[in-house]
Amino acid sequence: MILHREVIESEVKTGRIEINPFKRYRLLENSYVVTLGEELLIYTGDIVDTAKENTTRKIIIGHCGFVLEKGKFYVGHIAEYIGSDFYVPLLHGILSVAQLGLFIHVTANLIDIGNHCNFSLHLFATENIAVHPSMEIAQVSFWLPIGEKKLYSGKYKNVKGAAASQSYKHAGT
Repeated sequence: MILHREVIESEVKTGRIEINPFKRYRLLENSYVVTLGEELLIYTGDIVDTAKENTTRKIIIGHCGFVLEKGKFYVGHIAEYIGSDFYVPLLHGILSVAQLGLFIHVTANLIDIGNHCNFSLHLFATENIAVHPSMEIAQVSFWLPIGEKKLYSGKYKNVKGAAASQSYKHAGT
């Protein structure tokens, strides 16, 4: 069951949903609009290996913006710190960004219940596109889980800023 705007706002006030900073005007009917954080990561190796820690280069998006290159992949993050121990957050694109040819997540849009962080964005540009810190980039909806819940305690818990893949921590297990 998806939460509606009034319920999202009420649950933020009670602390059952964390959105920091929270701005009421960013509430939509079934979601909350989030903004782009200032850090991007680019993988720098010739091959990205799931069994090894990959090297990255950090880019700080300045006030003049940064151009994402067509056909390139970037790891970014939302500026807001979001999470819930009661609801499952789900990250979605927004139409205005999608119509410019920017994917904000490739496949991983489900945020585990109990994880509070600056959600990662998996940015893939189909055109050269300038992005700016604090621009509206995505939306988050909140879903009520059914059944017994277990709070997330994995490797991405409480991440702040852009986070590279940690798939190597599970290699060979």
